[in-house]
Amino acid sequence: MKIKNVTLLAVIDVPNNRVLMTRRLRGMKGFSNSADGHARDLYNLPGGKKGEDESFIDAAVRETIEETGVTPINPKLCGQLQFVWTDVTLVCQVFKTFDWKGDIDCKPGGECTAHWIDLDKLPYDNMWADDRTWFPDMMNDKFFHYDVIVADEKSVKMVPLPTDGVI
Repeated sequence: MKIKNVTLLAVIDVPNNRVLMTRRLRGMKGFSNSADGHARDLYNLPGGKKGEDESFIDAAVRETIEETGVTPINPKLCGQLQFVWTDVTLVCQVFKTFDWKGDIDCKPGGECTAHWIDLDKLPYDNMWADDRTWFPDMMNDKFFHYDVIVADEKSVKMVPLPTDGVI
């Protein structure tokens, strides 16, 4: 089975009680036969594929800038997810920060749009099913580590893992 490294990064605006999220305009591409095409129109944190010679944190910052125009400052690791598909495992390190610069500036024709979403109104019904489990952990400063066995966007099985195994 192939393993690919990916990232997510939460930019959290505490004074305004909101988080920066993206909404995919197209399905995922370039991961595998089983994962490609999923996630169209779903909300998620900014993130994406890690380059071969790139650290997870550098990839998370780069992807956030590319997808939203916002530059995260001093993000910290807050968890890891392994999305297990039939033919690929996506190892995903999740970061968060409370500091950033810039404003939303999405490229026309890009893969997503970016939005500030009220933390009291997270669109869980239009997000990946696993987000209901780990997103509250992240917001409550609880370090998390899960295998996410994926059937599709709305059907996943969450398996907690020891947090000392995070790479």
